[in-house]
Formats: sequence, structure tokens, C-alpha cells
Amino acid sequence: MIIPRKALYIIFLGGLMILCMPLLCIYYEAQTDPTFSYLESFLLPALLPCAIFSGFTYLVHSKSKYTENLWKLILGLVIFYAIFVSTLYALVFSQTAFTLKLLFHYLFVFCFYVSLILLSNPALLTSRFVFYRFLINYPSIIAFSTIIFSILLVPAFTFISNPSVRLALFLLPLSMSIFGLFQTLQTRSPEKYTHLLIPLTNSITNQVLPLRSQAIVTQPKSLQSLGSNCIKIIVITDPHIGPIMTVRRFQRLVEQAITLNPDLLFITGDLFTVEAHGTPDLILMECLEPLTKSDLRHRTFACLGNHDKEDKQVESAVIRAFAELNIKLLIDAESILTINRPGQAPFDVQILGLDWIIANRKEHIESVCQNFPQRKSKYTEGNMPRFMMLHDPGGFKFV
Repeated sequence: MIIPRKALYIIFLGGLMILCMPLLCIYYEAQTDPTFSYLESFLLPALLPCAIFSGFTYLVHSKSKYTENLWKLILGLVIFYAIFVSTLYALVFSQTAFTLKLLFHYLFVFCFYVSLILLSNPALLTSRFVFYRFLINYPSIIAFSTIIFSILLVPAFTFISNPSVRLALFLLPLSMSIFGLFQTLQTRSPEKYTHLLIPLTNSITNQVLPLRSQAIVTQPKSLQSLGSNCIKIIVITDPHIGPIMTVRRFQRLVEQAITLNPDLLFITGDLFTVEAHGTPDLILMECLEPLTKSDLRHRTFACLGNHDKEDKQVESAVIRAFAELNIKLLIDAESILTINRPGQAPFDVQILGLDWIIANRKEHIESVCQNFPQRKSKYTEGNMPRFMMLHDPGGFKFV
């Protein structure tokens, strides 16, 4: 992942402005309490693991031209994190019981850095281990989210002298982080899916509707309640296979899709990130293994997302996995499919999959659309419906 120089400047300046706030608060605290030693007691212990992690990350990633600036971004992230962690520790936990201090260091220092060190090596299979997820990864997610939520509360901690009130106030972002992680780990049942009804034909004239049909948002109890002039599509996007989206959880999603028996299944990218574990192709094949026993595999299509292209090895593994599974991965390509429903006339659809391109994306999207215009239908008058897969929703305005 090569980060543009301009983006690095913006990240640096923005981070510098944000970092000024806790330092000013610490300066105020030191002025009011002569015994306060921020540097010695809080900042250095937080920066030590930061330095170890940064050096490890540099050694792992600096040799890869595809992750040329990744270690620089992570270095900035961990410095930012270390300063805020030490600030919150100084303001909130400096006068609390030893047990709470120990818990803070485990949650906000140990788990966070250990998690990042393990994730920085793509060869590890740590997400497979339940004890790792619950003892290291999930606490580190809670810790980082809490730090982000606490940024705006840092000035309030400075002007509140009562340690108990400070601790109670700190519980607010901590509770939000725990609740957010709990929600993230929940998998919706099919009855709670949000459905878009997109009619294929006009119910009166039986003519195919224009390219941009108006979707109707609804939440029926099952896909069986959709009308016969609608096509049933399930979209799986941004799974980011790892500690949150485990292999078994992904398999359950695929099994649900098979049970609902849609006309089409779209997988629209971001299957992994650059920290993908183990052998991504084998893991992806394991995730999609239920499709190998279902006819839905022949009606499944995929496109790449930005995270799938962060590392060439991951991108190649994803392409290889879809090829092994005989699932069509459309990279600036189209596929024509005839859908046969029992007791209904067949109809054909055009599926267009676009690659993730951030530079000159307008020209890229317009060029692909020109190369693959709407096709004439063999079964109805006019053009067949065209469905486009694009990981970047902001790009649809150029279609």
C-alpha cells in the first residue's frame, strides 16, 4: 500500500494538532500538582512497547514494495495511541487502586501492542485460536476504540479533580466500545436482513425498466415474499476475514444465503486486509466451502475491494481461490447469465464487475461501462437488466 505524499502530510498535520490537546492538559495538571511526573511515570512506559512494535513492523514490511509506507503509517498511529494512553492513565488511573492500574496496563498497553505485533506478520494463524481472540484481540479493539472515544473527554478530565468522578466519566467511552464490539460480533438472522426491491419489468406493459430502476426498501420475513417480477440478490461485502469475521462465521453467512436460495449472490470485496492470516486462498476456499455443494455457486459473482489489493500476495491468493471454486471474479469484465425459475419464463441478466481503481476512477468507470454496454435480451423486448458490482459506492455516480 503506497500512501500519497499529500495524504502523509495531512495525516501528520492532523495528528500533530490532535496531539497538542493532551500535552496541554498534562502541562496544566503538572502546574497544579508539583509531584506529578508525566514523562517518568506514564509516557516512557507507553512508548517503550511502541518502539519495540515499530521496529518489528519496519523489519516485516519495509522489504515489500507493496507496503512501502505502511510501517510509517503504523508508526504514526502507535505514537498517537501511546501518548493518549499515557495521558488517560495519568489523568484517570494515577490515583486509583493497584488492581485497576494493572487492568489498565493489560487492556490498553499489553493487548494492543501484542495484537498489532501478531497481526503485522501475515504468516500467523492467530485468529484461529479462541483464547487469542478473547484474551488479546477483542480487548485490544476495545482499548483502541475507547481511546478514540476519549479524545474529546481529555480536557474534561483535566478540570475534574475528583478521581472517582474521572473514573466514572471514563467508563462512558469504555462502555460504548464494549457495546460496539458486541454488536459487531452479532450475525443478523435472515429475518432481519434489509431488502431492496428492484422490479425488472413494468407490471402493466411488461417492458424492461430503465438502467436506473427505483429500489424500494423493505424488510420482509423472507425472500420468498418478493414478487415474481423481482430478482433476488444477496450481497456479502467487507467481511475482512480474521478475528472478527472468523471462518466459521463466514460459513454460516454462506449457509444462510444458500437456504434463502436467491437468484444471484454477489461478493463485493474486502475479503482480507494486508494483515491476512496464513494462506488466504485456502482460508477463503474454506469460508466458501458450502457453495461447492450448492447450485448457487454458478450464480455467485465477485469483485475486488481496496483491501484485497493492499498486498500482491493477498490479491493473487483471492484470485486463485475464486478460480479453484469456479466462482466468477469479474475484474473489469462482464458475465451474461440466464436465470431459470420453476414454472416461470427464463430471463437473462448482465453482470458487470469493476476493479478497485482510486486514480482516475471517473475515467476508469466510464471506460469500462463503454466497453460493456447494456446487452439485448433474448427473452424480452429491449435490453436485459444490468447489475454492476463496484466496491466503491461513491463511484456509481460516474455510471
